[in-house]
Amino acid sequence: MRAWAFPLLALLTLLLSGCTIRSISFPAAINGHIDATDWNFPANGPIELNGEWNFRWKQFSNSNESYSSPATDQTSTIMVPSIWNGKKVNGVTLSGKRYATYTVTVHFNPTEKNKLKALYIPTIFTAYRLYINGEAIASAGTPGKNSQEMIPQSLPQVVYFYPRNNKATLTFHVSNFMHKKGGIWKVILLGNDHQITALQERKLILDTALASCLFIAGSSHLLLYALRRKSTYPLYFGLFCILIGARSVISGRDSLLAKLWPDFNWNLALQIEYLAFYNAPLVFAMFLHSMYPADVPRSFVRVLQILALIFSLITLVTPAPIYTEAIQLYYVIMLTSIAYMLFLLIRIFLRKREFSFLNASVAIFFLLTSINDILYYNQIIMIGNLTPLGLFLFVSVQSFIISVKFSRTFTEAEQMSDQLKELNNTLEEKVRERTQKLEYSLREMAQARFEVSALAERNRIAGEIHDIVGHTLTTIIVQIEAGKRLVDKNLPLALNKLDLSQELVRNGLNEIRRTVHMIKEDTMNFDLTTGLKKLIHMTEKHTGIRIEYDIPTLPELSLAQKKLLYHALQEGLTNGIRHGKSTQFHFVLQKKDASLSFILQDNGTGCTNLLHGFGLQTMEERTREINGRMVIATQPGKGCRLTITLPLDTQQE
Repeated sequence: MRAWAFPLLALLTLLLSGCTIRSISFPAAINGHIDATDWNFPANGPIELNGEWNFRWKQFSNSNESYSSPATDQTSTIMVPSIWNGKKVNGVTLSGKRYATYTVTVHFNPTEKNKLKALYIPTIFTAYRLYINGEAIASAGTPGKNSQEMIPQSLPQVVYFYPRNNKATLTFHVSNFMHKKGGIWKVILLGNDHQITALQERKLILDTALASCLFIAGSSHLLLYALRRKSTYPLYFGLFCILIGARSVISGRDSLLAKLWPDFNWNLALQIEYLAFYNAPLVFAMFLHSMYPADVPRSFVRVLQILALIFSLITLVTPAPIYTEAIQLYYVIMLTSIAYMLFLLIRIFLRKREFSFLNASVAIFFLLTSINDILYYNQIIMIGNLTPLGLFLFVSVQSFIISVKFSRTFTEAEQMSDQLKELNNTLEEKVRERTQKLEYSLREMAQARFEVSALAERNRIAGEIHDIVGHTLTTIIVQIEAGKRLVDKNLPLALNKLDLSQELVRNGLNEIRRTVHMIKEDTMNFDLTTGLKKLIHMTEKHTGIRIEYDIPTLPELSLAQKKLLYHALQEGLTNGIRHGKSTQFHFVLQKKDASLSFILQDNGTGCTNLLHGFGLQTMEERTREINGRMVIATQPGKGCRLTITLPLDTQQE
């Protein structure tokens, strides 16, 4: 057996311990008389005054006075407890809104003479006055023959009297013009004074305990929702408890409201009772939806919301005779809703949701007690009011389930807190360890960055030297080869070529020194236009080739852009002379919009597949570094065209 089953059985035993099964039958009223001569009150307890009472429709009469003439006096019998609605008396079908006289005579054992007796009188709809042996003893409200005369009141009470002889005649003047139901429809008890007093106190204690539990449970769960609004089921469960608690205070077995505030407005109390009755099924459905959103359709909740709103408005804006009739329709709606919720609960159980067995069991039990009470209030069955039992069990179990859920949450929070404490205890050590690893990583990164920087600088210097030395050596080779060919034919001219070669070597050495100095200082004093023209003139002088050029006034360029353009011309001329056998070049610098174009065209041999050597690779890398673009176009027999486009807004060094 599961762990929660033992508390559940104990709770049921406690609740059912107040229910006593009698083996002795009560003496019943026959033709307005109850023979209690053989009834032992001390041993057997109170009796229920059930059976056939004398009944006079639309008359108020007792043993001392009559409000009707003998000609209109028509005495019949009616079963008590029952409502007089729809009963046939002397061929007349009774309506709910009229007045009448109930009379019953109780015959006592002679030993009961002058012993204090008591009557427990429940709520009688909707006003009455009690006479015992012709003497007015008690009343609730003011009975009258029309709606203007009568004043309704719901007031269960205990009345004490002494039987002066062996019998007591009880006469009730009952009037109802406010409610759909009229008459004595709840059991009246007769017994010794201490028995009835104890019974009333027991009912009062049970009703007070139930209402207190409901209000405490409702308030506590509303507080839980206020503290943690992520879960809505405590909100709906709290509202459900408050609604049922308010209804139990007004319409309990021994109305607490009547005890605490006897003169409370009857219509207002009835409106509160009806509003709680209309909205309780809605809130219950919303509670089920919050617990099992995948199993309880939202459309069902929406329909109940609309119906509850409609009937609540009817209760608030119409008089009691109208809205007490409207509740009959809602009984059908409520029974249909309960049947559907029973289906949903069974489906939830079959799907094995969390707490589904416990939830479904107590919810089904509560809904069945609700069905019983609907039938009881409509005089279809007379088992009695079982809703308090079902409600108390349901509230207790739901409180237990919600407590378990919150306990799990708190347990998880405690576990997280313990883990956090453990983490805090080791945090300093972990921080120290992570710091050491970080320092080591930073040192490795610094070393790597140093190596990358050194490599980049070496590549940069290599490129600079390649551009200068490659161009200079190419020109020297051309001069030496020319001198070799002329040494046997024209010695003076051959010596001239050697002198030019010597001059090229000196110029190349000076150019290398100037470039190294420029690399070291990163100076911006380098005049690109002058440098380009000097490079063109020296190349023409020492190689004999022809270079046409167009160099306009240049915008402000960065050092990196100047170097790129200068060395690109060097590399282009060198490659065209060495590999393309070019004898004529056309060089142009063009400024267009926000870019500067470098174009070098030769008349060399061209090729099909151009291989990028170190010089071209270096040139392409430099171009990408300053967001430029380099394109080389060549075809066999059509020379080669080198194009470089640089953005003028890039200021990279």
